[in-house]
Amino acid sequence: MKVIKYILYLIIPFFVAIDQGIKLLVVKYLEPIGTYPVIQDVLHFTYLENRGAAFGSFEGNKFILIFVSGIILFVSFFLISTKKIQNIFYKICFSFVISGGIGNLIDRIFRGYVVDYIDFRIINFAVFNFADILISLSSISLIIYIVFFEKHS
Repeated sequence: MKVIKYILYLIIPFFVAIDQGIKLLVVKYLEPIGTYPVIQDVLHFTYLENRGAAFGSFEGNKFILIFVSGIILFVSFFLISTKKIQNIFYKICFSFVISGGIGNLIDRIFRGYVVDYIDFRIINFAVFNFADILISLSSISLIIYIVFFEKHS
C-alpha cells in the first residue's frame, strides 16, 4: 500500500507540470492571436484570463480564492497522506483534485488570474483548462462512485 501512496505523490507533480507547461505555451503562442479554431465553431483554443473561480464567479476576490483553494488543497493532501481515507479510488480522485488545484493556484498567485484556453463553442460552454478538467472529472467520478458503488449502511 505504501507503493500506491508514493505513486499518488508522483501523480500530483506530473499533472501540475503538464498543466503549467500547457499554460506557458498558451501564453506564448495563443495570447498574441487570441483564438485559434481547431474545428471552426466547434472547438477553439481561446486565450482567456479568468480572474474568478469556476465560470468566472467570485471575480475580483483573488485573495479569498487563494485562501479557500489553499485550505481545500491542505485538507485534501492531509486526507490522502494519512489513513483517514483507505479507498484507493478516493485517493486517486483526491490526487487529481490536488493536481488541478495546485495548477490553478500557481496561476492565481503568480499571474493574478488563471489561464484558460479550451473553448467548446458548439455548446456555448465556459472556457476552461487542463487543471479544471482534472478537478471536474475527479469530482464527478467521486460523486458517481459514492452514489452508485459505495456500500451504504
